[in-house]
Amino acid sequence: AELSTGMRPYLLLALITLSAPLAAQSLSVRHAKALDLPAPSVALDLRAELGAAATAALDAGIVLPFQAQWPLGAGRTLTQSLNLAYSPLLDQYALTIGSRVQRHRLRNALLAALENATLSWPEATPCASACGGRIRVVLDRGRLPAPLRLQALTDPDWNLDSAWTTLDP
Repeated sequence: AELSTGMRPYLLLALITLSAPLAAQSLSVRHAKALDLPAPSVALDLRAELGAAATAALDAGIVLPFQAQWPLGAGRTLTQSLNLAYSPLLDQYALTIGSRVQRHRLRNALLAALENATLSWPEATPCASACGGRIRVVLDRGRLPAPLRLQALTDPDWNLDSAWTTLDP
């Protein structure tokens, strides 16, 4: 029986993942600083290394959805999506932060853009004083395509979570 066209990338990804040597993966916030702007904003200094499975998924055209979480206190938390994508047709990578899209020719340039991302919430109410607090960036495994969700929950290669980091003063 022939595979449907929609399932071919997932089969290819499964074969690559099973045969690829395990690469180190990590996501950490080295520094994060709230910016003095009218809207709550933060400049990130991340360290991002995708493992073999996440790299294979990205190169197969599967979007890697990350989410930044910034609790500001009083029950108020700001979240923003950061999506890594690759278009094989255009041979181009893209980083989408909220509604802003940055295009890159190389995966390393894409990861460098993620590592130096500036996040802004123009629709959010400004902080009464310095925003401060802590921030976290995590792979949103629930937004991965259905065939990858189980593997993402059980395979440590998909555990991309920066942990909570206090913003620099």
